[in-house]
Amino acid sequence: MTKYMTQYMLKILTLLHKENYRTMILAIDRTNIREKINEKVSNDKLSRSLLYLERNNYIGVGVKSGKTKRYYITNIGLDFLNDSFNIKKLKEKGE
Repeated sequence: MTKYMTQYMLKILTLLHKENYRTMILAIDRTNIREKINEKVSNDKLSRSLLYLERNNYIGVGVKSGKTKRYYITNIGLDFLNDSFNIKKLKEKGE
């Protein structure tokens, strides 16, 4: 199991944020995540990424469609993106 955030996981969080998948009802399934990120990855890598993000509460599982899980970004995930963005801005300013 991955013990750290990867670039692919960051892409997933960014997608959920930009596309406003922020509630249990407004959620997206893994097939659509893969299509929207438009990056070839194995099912295993996608599964490991989603599992890491879910276990660390960056994403939540929304209302299922049959057996299909749907995902949304949580407040912890939003805080992570916000903190990362602020750190980047501070470095750009030379602070």
